[in-house]
Amino acid sequence: MMTVCVASRSALVALTCLTLSLTLSAPRARADALYSVRDLGVLPGGLHSQGMGLNNRGQVLGVSNKPAPWVHPAHSVNVPVVFEPDGTIREVEVSNPFGRGRLDLNDSGQIAEAVEIGVEASFADINNRGQVVGSARSIAPGEQAPGRWSQHQAIVVEGSQRTYLGTLGGQGSWKASYATGINEAGHVVGQSQFADFSSFRAFLYRDGEMIDLTDRLGGAESSSALAINDRGQILGSIDSVSHYGNFLLDGDELKMLGFSALDLNNEGDVVGFYERAENRSFERRASLFRDGTMLDLTDLIPPESGWILNDAYAINDLGQITGSGTVDGVTRAYLLTPLSDGGPLPDPIPEPGPIAVFGLAAAYCWFRRARSGR
Repeated sequence: MMTVCVASRSALVALTCLTLSLTLSAPRARADALYSVRDLGVLPGGLHSQGMGLNNRGQVLGVSNKPAPWVHPAHSVNVPVVFEPDGTIREVEVSNPFGRGRLDLNDSGQIAEAVEIGVEASFADINNRGQVVGSARSIAPGEQAPGRWSQHQAIVVEGSQRTYLGTLGGQGSWKASYATGINEAGHVVGQSQFADFSSFRAFLYRDGEMIDLTDRLGGAESSSALAINDRGQILGSIDSVSHYGNFLLDGDELKMLGFSALDLNNEGDVVGFYERAENRSFERRASLFRDGTMLDLTDLIPPESGWILNDAYAINDLGQITGSGTVDGVTRAYLLTPLSDGGPLPDPIPEPGPIAVFGLAAAYCWFRRARSGR
C-alpha cells in the first residue's frame, strides 16, 4: 500500500492545498499587449451586456439589459442587440434567444433566424450563402404539421426550402437531432440520437449523408459537435471513459483542448473559457487556443485597461474576439482587435504536472479511507 494513503489528514490537506496553489495560481509571464479592447456598451439605462456572435465586418450580436418600468420601476430585461462598428447599438428580433447555446450572424448582418417556419424551431448558425441551421419539430412526409410524438430534428433552411437531416438512427420522427454549425460549403455539424436511444453522438452532414463521428473521436459513445470551419476542422465535446471535455478534430487528428471551447475561425484558432484559481476561489477567464497553446486572453490586453475577460464566445477570420468581461465592477460585452505590433506570446496556461497528480491522488486516497472507516 502506498504511504500516502495512510498519511495524516492535516498533512494531506496541506499537500493538496499547496499543490493546487502552485499549479493553478502560478504566475505567468505577461507579454506586451497583442489586442486592443473596446467596451461595446449597453442600451440606454442598461448596465450589463454580453457579446455572443461576430462577423468579419466587426458586427457583434449579443444581449444588453435595459429598464423595464412596465414590470417594476427597478426591474430590467435582457434583449438581443447588434453592436455596430460605429458604436451604435440596435435591438433586433430573435425568437427564444436565451433558450439556445449560440447566437450568430453572417457577413451581411443576417441573423441565424428562420422564424417563419414555426414548428417550435431554434437556430444556431448561418453562413454567407444565407443557409441557416438549427432544429425544429419534424414533420412526416405528406403531413402539414408535426405529429404528437415528433422530436426536434436537425434542419437546414435556405429561403423557402427546408431540409430535415434525419438522425443517426434513421428517419423516424421519434428520434432527435440538432444542428449547431455550418460552413461556407454547406457542411453541417451537430448531435444526433443513436439507433438504440442510449446516447447522442456527434455528426457531420455532407453531400446528403449524416456521418457518425464516433470512430474519429476514439470510440466515444457520447459526443456532440458545435462548429465547423471552411477547412473542415470540427469543434465539439466528448464524454467517455478515455476522453472528457472539448476537442478539435482536424481530419483524423483529435486534440483535446482542456477548456470550455465555444467557437473557432478559419485559421483554427479556438476561443472559450476556463476556471482559474484566484484569491482562494475559482474565477472564470476567457481563453484562446492557437498553434497548440492555450492562452489567457486577459494576459494579452493592456494591463492598464482594467478589464478581466471572463469568456470568449466568438472569433472571426480577422482575429477579432467577443465575449463578456468585468470592468469598473460591471459585466460588459467587449471586442478585442489584434494589434499589428503586438509582442511575444506569454507563457501558456500550465497543465497539471506530476506534483499536481500526486497531490490529488493523495487527497483521493484519504477520502476513500475516511469513507470506509479504516
